[in-house]
Amino acid sequence: MDAEDRPIDPTATLAEPLSAKLRRLVSSRRARLLGALALVLGAFAYRRLLAFRPTDSIVVEVEGWFFEPSDTAPLIVVALSLWLLYRRSARLAALAWEGGSIALSAGLFAGSIAVFIWSLLTEASDLQAISLILASAGSANLLGGWPALRVVWLPICFLLFAIPIPSPLRHEIVWMLQNWAAEVTGLLLYFLGIPAVVSGDRILLADTVFAVIETCSGLRSVITLLMLAVLMIDLFRRRGLHAALLLVFTPFLAFGTNALRSLGLVLNPASNIASVHSLQGIGMLLAAVLVLYAFDGLLERLGVPGGKRVRSPRPLAARRISRERLASVFGFVALLGVLSAVISPWRIASPDVPLPVDAIPRKLDGWRSADLQTDRLFLGMAALTGPVDRRYARGPRTVDVFVGSGSPRQRLRSFYSPKTALPGSGWIIESMARVERSGREVDELVVRRGAERRLVHHWYLETRGLWDEIVREFLALESSPFARPTRGLAVRLSTPIAGGETPADAEKSLRAITGLLQEPLALLMEPRGKRGN
Repeated sequence: MDAEDRPIDPTATLAEPLSAKLRRLVSSRRARLLGALALVLGAFAYRRLLAFRPTDSIVVEVEGWFFEPSDTAPLIVVALSLWLLYRRSARLAALAWEGGSIALSAGLFAGSIAVFIWSLLTEASDLQAISLILASAGSANLLGGWPALRVVWLPICFLLFAIPIPSPLRHEIVWMLQNWAAEVTGLLLYFLGIPAVVSGDRILLADTVFAVIETCSGLRSVITLLMLAVLMIDLFRRRGLHAALLLVFTPFLAFGTNALRSLGLVLNPASNIASVHSLQGIGMLLAAVLVLYAFDGLLERLGVPGGKRVRSPRPLAARRISRERLASVFGFVALLGVLSAVISPWRIASPDVPLPVDAIPRKLDGWRSADLQTDRLFLGMAALTGPVDRRYARGPRTVDVFVGSGSPRQRLRSFYSPKTALPGSGWIIESMARVERSGREVDELVVRRGAERRLVHHWYLETRGLWDEIVREFLALESSPFARPTRGLAVRLSTPIAGGETPADAEKSLRAITGLLQEPLALLMEPRGKRGN
């Protein structure tokens, strides 16, 4: 018979000496007191992380918590991680609490402090989630060694949900999901017998047009439902293939549910009301949870390996944790609290360069311009400061010029977005290639919306590409002495491809404007203090 299935002898319990009972009671209360004190110290040290929210939210508060792609809700993530830890209290009580490698814990603590200090200096509070993960792993190893790490690995890993996706990567994912959501919604409308045309992120009905915006992309729904799936796996003690199938199924369920949400918004005449928009989304999220629960039950009935619930070990007598190691953990958390109170952030001034709207003239050698209406909702969370969005005309030819400057001091708001390559919402990319034009590499696109086709040249300045932007934002380099002296730029030129024309014919106009923009763009890349040197 297994030890945890062996019946308890009541006479042994009654015969337990009173002094032993008192010692165990005092030890239990002391453990709770120390645990509460550790939580208070930790909450003070990581208070900026717990209060972190993305800047300049594009949606209302309620919808932001559930659907804004950049929101991570670290306070909720930490609370759920603590709940996962509490569920392991019996397993923790059964440990021998023999401390692990001091060198490993020292390395984890050193990494935690380094990340913590960097987050304070750069005011990148989201990075403190990494510090908290390292600190938690180091503390578990120091007090209980590898057995403790095996018990608490899930609560620690759950904290990864508090780390936001770097915005250049998030822009790529969100734009892909927006187009997929529009395609699936259009397919559902077709099955319902409702005529609709999908054009990029737009769904065109007989009497109206709907655009799938960023909060309808489904990215946040995928992350939220994945969190709930992890909690369900832990609550029902799923393992192996059963747990893996739940995790694989969850993103597809979230995306499908989001497509149904988009369908509901298209069919609901009151969908433009913010409260209705949010309630529909929350309702579909709850429906997804029920479907996930049903899928879990189906896997259990099918006998998928890992679906059997595993009993927790019976708590053993409390063991004494090394006072020196316990004091080290408290000292480490106290040190983080002191650092959070005394370290002041760097004050990095914004780049001393003009904005596009000030540097690019309205008249370019005979090309006269008129301002266009920038579709800010389409651009979403892309941070573009002082943009120029104009149509230059000379004779029958027109060229649309868009130049947007980055806003490097804003976290999670990069200028690097695939949407800057498109004239606006609803455009379909027919072809795209990387070519060399006027001495620089540009993305050359042929795009279409309805009967209109355009040739587009798109490029970035002051960046090495997507991965460079991901690293720079993740490490918060733009809020440090390693910040760029200038702002990044997104440049897009587009011109119509008239009937009977080829892209090569339309390109002549783009080349002419590109040559005229060389000097203004060079001014945007040169700090004022260096001019004339």
